[in-house]
This record gives sequence, structure tokens and C-alpha cells, in this order.
Amino acid sequence: MTRSKIQPVAINITSLRPQVDTIAGGGIVTTYTLSGTDYKVHSFLSSRNFVLLEDKAVDILLIAGGGAGGRYASNGVGGGGAGGMLVGTNIALVAGEYVISIGGGGGGLTSNGTGNLGTNSYIQHTIGTVTANGGGGGYYSGNVGGGGSAGGGGNNTTGTSSTNQTSQTFNGTTLTAYGNSQGPPPNGGYGAGGAGAGGAGGQLSQTPNAGGAGLANNFRTGSNITYAAGGASANVGTSAAANTGSGGAGSYSTSGAGGSGICVIRYTI
Repeated sequence: MTRSKIQPVAINITSLRPQVDTIAGGGIVTTYTLSGTDYKVHSFLSSRNFVLLEDKAVDILLIAGGGAGGRYASNGVGGGGAGGMLVGTNIALVAGEYVISIGGGGGGLTSNGTGNLGTNSYIQHTIGTVTANGGGGGYYSGNVGGGGSAGGGGNNTTGTSSTNQTSQTFNGTTLTAYGNSQGPPPNGGYGAGGAGAGGAGGQLSQTPNAGGAGLANNFRTGSNITYAAGGASANVGTSAAANTGSGGAGSYSTSGAGGSGICVIRYTI
């Protein structure tokens, strides 16, 4: 009986290894499909580093912390302004480590005063830095507070505050700025709503005045999420949700805190 020899078979060990994402790391990583395109998303809810292992074109949403509402026990007081918002698409990033700093919202007040400012958010690398500016605090007297979006003015405020958020360039591509200025309330003990990324706050002879509209963006989940709305004027002092960059509401007792910022980086896979 003749026995046949068993021939060795080459096995591609590489093909047996689990597939590992070798593009980037950092933040909360998710994926979704939108209109037939697959995206990977890195969401930064707090300060972390983003590590990119190869050059990649990405979309970026960066929002600062919102300002707190003002507090005044016996008269109208303004709502907090939203944190500045930067949005860019098809931004050419180079491989390397990026510092992602997420700004906190301004803390609420329990005694009479102007709302605390939100803190800046930024992305930093050797190719440059882009910064979203913290939202302005709501005022209870004097001039209104500037910021990424301006805080609302309180009783007898007469000035108009301008947004200090500007569009910025990152490695040759522009991130568009969204932030609004805020005019004063009418006389008579009223407060103005804080400005949002989508518009100024209310300035009517009423209490409360609504905060300015935020803006919707779909980078994080593929569905629109509204960010960076202004806080209402003197009311129950509602705090803004975390990682929205929205402003807190003004109050006669405890004013609302601003919402912390967020950074979202997405790219096609």
C-alpha cells in the first residue's frame, strides 16, 4: 500500500487576527451610517488627548462652556450666554497627538451678582490651535457680559454686548464661528435672555424672556442635536444640560449653571 505525502499548507496568520482600528484613538468612539456613508466618531465630553496614527480628513464640532445666569433677589436679571461654537468639515489633520480641552459651564449663584463665565474649549497641536470662547454670564445691573455668545442684561442695563467668537483656520481650513451679541432689556425691572449660537435672547417687557436659539448639528450621532442655546432671564434658575454649551437661566434665588462644552471629531471609514 502506497501512502501519499501530506503537503504543507501556507496559512496567512495576519488574516486570522482581529481587525483593529489603526486610524485614531481617544474619547468615546462610536460608528454610524448616514446616507450610505460610514462614519467613525470620537466624542470628547471631558479633556482628553486625540491620537491620530495617519493623516486624515475630519469634520470637527467644538463648543465652549456656557455662562451662568445672573442672580438678583428683587428684580429682573439676565440669562447666561451660550459657549462659542466652531464647525468645520474636511479638515486635513496630520498624524500626531492633539490636546482636546473641554470648557466647564459657569457655576450658578446664590447671592446677587453677575453669572460666572463659561470656560474656553480648544484643540491644540503643532499645526496650530483653535479655541471656542466661553459664554458670557447674565447681568443683574450695569453692562451685559460678552462671551462666545453674550449674556443677557438685567434691570436698567443699557449696553449691548458683542460676541467675541471668531472663525478660525486649522491647518489651512476654516472652522466657522457661531455666536451672537445681546442687546439690553426694556426698562421696568426686566431681564434679557442670554444669546445663543442661533440668535439673540428675548428683550420683551415680560418675565422671563427666552434665551436665544441654539444650533443643530449631526456629527455625533447622524441625527441633529441642538447645542449652544442661551439661558432664559429671571426665572427658576434652570441649569443647562452637560456637554451642550448652553447658558444657564437667571433667577431670584439660585441661578442656573451653564452647560459644559464638547468636541466631536468624525471621519469616513
